[in-house]
Amino acid sequence: MIHVIDDWYIDVDEYQYIVKKDLHRVRTDKKTGKAVDEYRAVSYHSSLSKALKSLGRKIILDDLQGQSMELEEACTRIKAQADRWETIMKNIMEACGI
Repeated sequence: MIHVIDDWYIDVDEYQYIVKKDLHRVRTDKKTGKAVDEYRAVSYHSSLSKALKSLGRKIILDDLQGQSMELEEACTRIKAQADRWETIMKNIMEACGI
């Protein structure tokens, strides 16, 4: 599993890329009896770039969800999260040599 930012991860299986959020809970695996961190699968994608794009949108939506604010404040928060995500994506691309 790839940690991207904050509580957000991208997991990979043989078919897809899965955007997941850390729930900060631990459960006991019924088969092994071991403690396992819990994650919520948020979306499924055919490529890493699509998963990252989706995650960028999700981070912005999460910042606004359940909040009551004026349009100007919402726009300011959207811009701040978009700028933050752009910086993160730039760092990811540089680290991957893309």
